Amino acid sequence: MEFSRLYENLSKWFPSPSECAGAYDIPVIAPTSEPDVTEWIPFNDLSKPFKATQGIHMFVDDYRMKRLWAQPDRYLAILELAGCVASPDFSIYQDTPEALNIYCHYMKHWLAAYWQSYGIKVIPTMGWGTKKSFSWCFDGEPKNSTVIVSSIGWGKEKDIRGFLNGYDAMLEKLTPSKILFYGQVFDECRGNIQKINPFYNIVAKRRKGKADACDEFATIP
Repeated sequence: MEFSRLYENLSKWFPSPSECAGAYDIPVIAPTSEPDVTEWIPFNDLSKPFKATQGIHMFVDDYRMKRLWAQPDRYLAILELAGCVASPDFSIYQDTPEALNIYCHYMKHWLAAYWQSYGIKVIPTMGWGTKKSFSWCFDGEPKNSTVIVSSIGWGKEKDIRGFLNGYDAMLEKLTPSKILFYGQVFDECRGNIQKINPFYNIVAKRRKGKADACDEFATIP
């Protein structure tokens, strides 16, 4: 007897075995090319409609992204306006129970694959925890694709080594064609890297530009 699975969004899309990877049936994200966008905007900046020249990144607090999981269809039309969308960056913590980290990885991939099914250009967001997570945190990620990664939050010396361990594992397992890098690019990072300015830096420059313009205008007699 068939029944509808109304929980965890399975009534909207139930991935088949051929659409999943790894021991935990992680939905697979298709590879993508480098996006043609001029700036990256955080998902939580919903003050104005997104543009085709903008990419949407998900390096924001988890609670801001949970609404995407709670109501995935509500945000489709909003995301479709952008030139591309990074897959969610649900946090994988080194001191969190592994089951919760795997669940975050699953949610990220379910949403990304769901968006791709609607024609949205998705850039896979890379994330990892301890070396133990390397056995599953790259499941479902595409090989030879453009990816996006963030070093925000990995600033302490002991954390940098943890970041680099995951970064090197990503290179070995996925051989990405382009790495969009959000935050500080550590000297040890290899690959075809394109640095993305954090949005708060862009905002600061815009504000400074306006302030400079006001100062210059004020000097005119």
